[in-house]
Amino acid sequence: MTNVTYTPLEIAKGMWNHALGEDRKRGVYTYRDSKIYNYYGILAMFAAGQFADFVKDEEWLEEIKGMLKRYPEEFFTAPDLFFKCSFDNYICGGIAKSWMVLNGYFEDHKEYLREYAEKILAQPHDRDGIICDRSYPEMERIWIDVVYAVTPYMLHTGLVLNEQKYIDYACEQCFKMYDLLLDKECGLLHQSRGFMADVKAISEDHWSRGNGWGYIGLTELVRYLPKTDKNYEGAVRRFVDLSKAIAKYQSKKGLWKQEMTEKYSWEESSGTGLFLYGIGVGMRHGLLDKEEFMPVFEKGIKALTCFCLEDDFATQGTCCGFLTRAIFPEDNGTIYAYICDGVPVKDEGHSFGAFILAYLEAAKLGITDLNWNYAKRSI
Repeated sequence: MTNVTYTPLEIAKGMWNHALGEDRKRGVYTYRDSKIYNYYGILAMFAAGQFADFVKDEEWLEEIKGMLKRYPEEFFTAPDLFFKCSFDNYICGGIAKSWMVLNGYFEDHKEYLREYAEKILAQPHDRDGIICDRSYPEMERIWIDVVYAVTPYMLHTGLVLNEQKYIDYACEQCFKMYDLLLDKECGLLHQSRGFMADVKAISEDHWSRGNGWGYIGLTELVRYLPKTDKNYEGAVRRFVDLSKAIAKYQSKKGLWKQEMTEKYSWEESSGTGLFLYGIGVGMRHGLLDKEEFMPVFEKGIKALTCFCLEDDFATQGTCCGFLTRAIFPEDNGTIYAYICDGVPVKDEGHSFGAFILAYLEAAKLGITDLNWNYAKRSI
């Protein structure tokens, strides 16, 4: 790699531009060719919108606002926006839209947030009250990815509209899923229940991005819940516990592995990005001790930069999705499937939002110089 030093902002914008690619020049953003109009594109807009707001980059902000403005009015009429939604709130822009409204943008979209929050409440739930796969509600299949989709959105919406029931629901979904999927021996989360051959069984994995999905829900809760809220202490306790467990499994290079507990598993970049985001937020909010966690963060952001980015801001080392469904069904939910089926992919769509969130926190923590050749000098 080229021996070049960049700021976190330069890297984040470089990745954003790389993700949009040629579509921006044509003024369209298609599902096939871009990484924006899909559920992980919503994560990218959530991340980039925060970064643009933080640095007051009006041109970047206007582009993101222009994309999000199309949700939900044009969703069903614009072919380039269509994608199959597991959760109705994606139709109005998901957590990207809810964060923007919470922070003073799209004032006229507040009622859209309410409309789609009510749709979330109406989706099927399992016997424990956890939102489940609506394609097969009778199977009561749940997966930790739901926490990313639902918890921040319902929290933001509750705060915007002063609706405690949405805030409580955000916490309830996160806490119930965390408590159910927690491996008490290592402190990490499993991904799912109901996808293995034994449909009552919890998956065996400790998947990097799966733990990241749970972590981002807790991160938003500790970031935005009022300290007087009845759910605040429970959110902080779970957030700190998961943070400490995550930190224990950082690799020698500074990344986190696809199967976090497996010594010989390959290292995965999207989970790494989500972990760095949460750790950064935790330190800035005084919930994580900087003396303990800043070395973890600094090692991680340097590793993400030099091992997982290419010169043109392409991303490396991110696993594909659909890991609840193995190539061979009898492997569903096994550690073998997560390591062997979830191979690392270049420019995988989940990477961009996770990376930008990590670099956002680097910027907020005052890190200014990141060199791609860091690993060649020292690890």
